[in-house]
Amino acid sequence: MSPGSSIGKQIRAFRKVYGFNQVELSGKLGIEPTYLSAIENDRREASITLLRKMSKIFKVDLIITFHI
Repeated sequence: MSPGSSIGKQIRAFRKVYGFNQVELSGKLGIEPTYLSAIENDRREASITLLRKMSKIFKVDLIITFHI
């Protein structure tokens, strides 16, 4: 993932590496699959709370990984 990549693209890449489809990941996050899709396609922003949940699922550091 290049440093300038959008958060949505990074989330999609992590989701695929972990082998989740959008329905599975959105279920783990407690959100609708359409909301996750909008985040991945940069049509919606993810809250910091949601990003924290993702960082725990993906076992990554929030600040470094998502370039916040």
